[in-house]
Amino acid sequence: MSWQARVSTLLVRWGVRPGVELVPDTVSVARTARRLLCVFTDLCCRPHPEATIVRVAAPAPDGIEVRGEWVLPPGTPPPETVGGIGDGVPGGGVPDLRGGAVFYIHGSGYTVASARTHRAITSRLAVWTGRPVFACDYRLAPVHRFPAAADDVDAAFTWLIDHGARPDQVVIAGDSAGVQLGLALAAEYTARTQSPAVAALLFFSPLVDLSLARVREWESGRRRDPLVSAARVERLLRVYLDGAEMTSPRLRFTSEGLRGLPPMQIHVSDAEFLYADTRHLVEMIEAADGQTELQLWPGQLHVFQALPGFVPEATHSLRAAATFAHHHLERARPTDNRPVTDDPA
Repeated sequence: MSWQARVSTLLVRWGVRPGVELVPDTVSVARTARRLLCVFTDLCCRPHPEATIVRVAAPAPDGIEVRGEWVLPPGTPPPETVGGIGDGVPGGGVPDLRGGAVFYIHGSGYTVASARTHRAITSRLAVWTGRPVFACDYRLAPVHRFPAAADDVDAAFTWLIDHGARPDQVVIAGDSAGVQLGLALAAEYTARTQSPAVAALLFFSPLVDLSLARVREWESGRRRDPLVSAARVERLLRVYLDGAEMTSPRLRFTSEGLRGLPPMQIHVSDAEFLYADTRHLVEMIEAADGQTELQLWPGQLHVFQALPGFVPEATHSLRAAATFAHHHLERARPTDNRPVTDDPA
C-alpha cells in the first residue's frame, strides 16, 4: 500500500467521515454537499488532459430527459460534427460508435454525485480504451426517489442504442450505487434478449444488497470503513427507496435473475464496507455459471479510483479496468484495433 493511499485514508477518516456521518438528509444539505463535492473533484480528481468532454441534454421517450456527458478519447470528432444530432436538439448528439462505447453510471448513494464528479475515472477509461464513454446523470434523492434514478438510467441506455450503439458493443460500468443501477439494467436487458445483452460489465466497489445485511455483518467484526458507516448508508437508502417494495427485480438480485450476464470485472478494497457486497455478488454470479474477475486492492478507500492524480493504486486499477473493457470491445469489433495507450496521466 503506497504512502499516498495511507495519507488519503487518514484524511478521509478524520476529515471527511465525521461530516458524512452527521449531516441531515435534507434537500438543502444535499444541494450543498453536491456543490462541495464538485469543488473537491474539480481540484483533486482532475480528468485526463487528452480527453474531451461534451455535455448532453436530449429528449427521450416518456418525457424523460437524457442528461450526462460524452467523454471522448483523442481523435474522436465531437458529436456536433457527426451525423445524428438527436432530432436537431443541441447537445443531443452522439460520436462515432462503430468501435463500441462505455456506458458509465456514477455512485454516491443516489444522492450526491454526478457525471462531472467522476471525470477522473471516465476520462481515463475513454483515453485508455480509445472509446467514447457516456457518463449518465440521473435524478437524485431526496427530491427524486425510486424509481427515478433507475428510469433515467434505462432511458439513457435506450437513447444510446437508438442513436447507433449496438448493445453487444457496449461495456456497462459504474461504481457504488451506480453498480446497483447498472446490474439491474444489464439483468433486465439480458432477460429480455435471452443472451448477454452487452459486451461486458465493469464495476468498482459494488453496492448490491440494499438491505445492508452483509455490510452490518462485516462491521460486526470490529471493522470500520474509513469513509462511512452502514448506519449512514442505511439512512441514505431509506430516503431513496421511500418505502418501495424490495421484491422488485430492480432492487433485489438473485442468482437466477443474474443468469446469462456477460463477463464481469470487479474492483474492491478489503477495507471498505462494500467488500461484503462484492463477495455476495461474486457468489451469485458463480452460482449462475457466470464469469467474474475480482481485483482486490488491500487497504484502499471506497472508489479510490477517483484519485489517480495522487494514489498510484488508482491508476493501476483504472489501467486494469481499461484493459478489460478494451479486450471485450475488441472481441465485439475485431476490425478496429485500437490499443490501450501507454501514457501515464
